[in-house]
Amino acid sequence: MTKTIGIESIGAYIPEERHTAEYISKHSGTPVEILHTKMGLKSKSVPGPDDHTVAMGVKAAKQAIERAKIDPKDIDLVIWAGEVYAERPMQTYGIKFQGDIGATNAWAFDVNQRCGTIVVAMVLAKSLMETQG
Repeated sequence: MTKTIGIESIGAYIPEERHTAEYISKHSGTPVEILHTKMGLKSKSVPGPDDHTVAMGVKAAKQAIERAKIDPKDIDLVIWAGEVYAERPMQTYGIKFQGDIGATNAWAFDVNQRCGTIVVAMVLAKSLMETQG
């Protein structure tokens, strides 16, 4: 039997506060024209004090779970594939994330490969779903 594996739903979270190119120019010394023409920058989102990496990921994941109309308890696997900011010493982000989204029946782990993280995580997820699920 061939198993079809794909992405059922996605979510996104972008902090509401923004800094304009003019603000960034004033504080960085980079001419606003360079920000506009060379970087294509009009404004940039700025995370708030509670917008650490896990919290932003949880907001996006809850949106994806709702869109997919699934119960978080039906999730079997959580792979944390985000950048990390050392919010806590020796934190395992996948396990924290798993608990925060309510995926209490899933097993979880972290993947940290910098720019290659998402590619490695997607390959791992697909392989695990094909062989374990």
